Amino acid sequence: MIVEPIVLIPDLVEAAAAQVVMPQSNRCLICRKKIRLMGFKCRCGTIFCGTHRYPEVHACTFDFKSMGQKL
Repeated sequence: MIVEPIVLIPDLVEAAAAQVVMPQSNRCLICRKKIRLMGFKCRCGTIFCGTHRYPEVHACTFDFKSMGQKL
């Protein structure tokens, strides 16, 4: 029995990866503490607890300087 290799088309692979949607986590990204009613969503797009909400604490990747210059 001869098995031919499977050829993946890059566009189809990217489309399949884009369809996978991860559910919104209800835990802090740093300490994994459960976020109840009041989570803090940072401008980098992640949710943190009250301790790790500040950009200096969680090594935020958002560029606040360029955003301030646009205003």
